[in-house]
Amino acid sequence: MSSSSEQSIKIGDITVENYSEKSFAIFGDWKPYVEIIKALGGLENERLGGVSGIKRHGWIFGKKKKTEVEKALKEAHAHLQQGGSISVPSSNVSSSTLSSTLSSSLSTTSSSKHLEDRVQKLEKLVETLSSNYVAVSTELAAIRKTLFTSSELTKAKSSTKVEKSSNDAGDEDMMDEETEEAVQPMKSLIQRKRK
Repeated sequence: MSSSSEQSIKIGDITVENYSEKSFAIFGDWKPYVEIIKALGGLENERLGGVSGIKRHGWIFGKKKKTEVEKALKEAHAHLQQGGSISVPSSNVSSSTLSSTLSSSLSTTSSSKHLEDRVQKLEKLVETLSSNYVAVSTELAAIRKTLFTSSELTKAKSSTKVEKSSNDAGDEDMMDEETEEAVQPMKSLIQRKRK
């Protein structure tokens, strides 16, 4: 941390510099941090002189808050560098609450990355399961069709009255062989599905 005796410190595109014996100011590109600055009690002023004496737009604070403001801005800057965004709880936030919120936001960024990775893995798994489901459904439809066809053959065979004679006995054996040949591919398919 910087001490209050330092003239200025740079945090990203922001400069924190002593303004008077009792105050310090923030200049530069402070817009990404404006909610934090407001929450910490900064007062906006479009005509601050600063070290250079040139009138600039900035924010002014009492020196007692310098360490706390610098810490919050450094944490926010690090968070932005990691691709995060800055959100500050509603008004009347104490500076210690703000600091802990920023710290938890930094750890939340790594947690969110971990969760994003897990979601992507789950999406791939669902995609794989869906494609497998389609393949299995197609095969089941083919099995149902084969079973339906074989049950029709069985019904047709049982409803056909065959006269018993010495010549017909050979035809009946032949019919059983034909039925068996028709049903065999279906049996093989069912056995493969059971494995």
